[in-house]
Amino acid sequence: MATVVKIHSTPSFSAFTAISSTFGSRDPSSSRSEIDLSTSKSDGSANSSDLRRIDLLDLIISHEKKTPALIALRSKIITSLETHGYILLTYPKSLSSSSSSSSTLSSIHSIILKSLLRTITSINDLIMSSSTISSKTSPWPPSLCPLTAGSVYFNENNTPMYKLGYDDGTGGTNDASNDRDPIREYYRVCSGDVEGCGGFINGDEEGTVRILNMCRYICDVLLKTTFHPTAVPLRHANSSIKSWVDPSKILKKIGENGRDDYSILYGMNYFNTNEAVGYAKEQGNVGGDGRLLNLKEHVDPSLWVLEPVLGEGVGGLEVFDELRKEWILCDGVKSKLNGVLGEGEAGMVAFVGKGFVKSYEKGVGKGEKEIKPTLHRVVAPAEDEIGRERRSVIFEQKYGEYM
Repeated sequence: MATVVKIHSTPSFSAFTAISSTFGSRDPSSSRSEIDLSTSKSDGSANSSDLRRIDLLDLIISHEKKTPALIALRSKIITSLETHGYILLTYPKSLSSSSSSSSTLSSIHSIILKSLLRTITSINDLIMSSSTISSKTSPWPPSLCPLTAGSVYFNENNTPMYKLGYDDGTGGTNDASNDRDPIREYYRVCSGDVEGCGGFINGDEEGTVRILNMCRYICDVLLKTTFHPTAVPLRHANSSIKSWVDPSKILKKIGENGRDDYSILYGMNYFNTNEAVGYAKEQGNVGGDGRLLNLKEHVDPSLWVLEPVLGEGVGGLEVFDELRKEWILCDGVKSKLNGVLGEGEAGMVAFVGKGFVKSYEKGVGKGEKEIKPTLHRVVAPAEDEIGRERRSVIFEQKYGEYM
């Protein structure tokens, strides 16, 4: 069980109005599923040949309606993980930019896309958009989210890690007597203990839960598609479209149906100041290619990892492309992934950790081609990016039964 230690009780959640929707049909086979990126642009943006593009709405609809297309989608996801080590989930930036069925969207497509865009707006409002800051002036002051009301997070190995909620880099104590991390600050929310998180991102309960539930659901769909494509829909309680179309049911329980949920949503702010760059140099945070790093090269213990917004500002997250043997910048205006999205398209990047590989090799992937945990890192700002903070959202999926 994902154990937490309560420090103080937290306020109970307010109820949200439930919705009831009737879903129509959509043919998932109609959309473009992959793109050839073999031709490089002068700026190097289209530089990841044969990257598999997965239409996110097609994936969700195929899962919900249990269509035969789900098997083909699974094959594309697995092939991309084997070949490149990550996938790019694409979706329309707006209802008007959707390429589905001439002028009228199907009911399910419209509902999912509207809620998806609403959730992305929550991410932009709560995490991605803010004024330029310094390492001494946080846009997320602890007063919005006092951790004295939070819980200590114990990971899948029952190791105490930090307090949930806001963390200025002191491990969640936010103690002025402790050295603060000059590189970044966080919000952390555990989907197995939302009520004990100690506060919500920028104090917004509904927005935080909507973001968490969307990320959790997408990762659950990916997990089920890759591991159990022919089984009934998701077995994890409260993981559904409705949980983020309208978060009327907030995840409060741990170990639902015996499946312990250690998953974590991170809202992160990298300061990208001269002080932060200097600290990275002092710590020797340098990659194998000589690049200065905010976060060293590593693989996660997780199942699926999702970055739901690639953004248009300063980038930082890089994944190692196993085919091209090069680092691919995922987010920001310089991202090679942003560079291959079509007109009116947005994207999310998803990759896997050690938990996924371990379970895959023992189960459905036994005897198949090797899938490696995705090597990734966060690079320090380039010279022209110093002084511009980098905001990001990361969701790490971790269930005890797979870890």
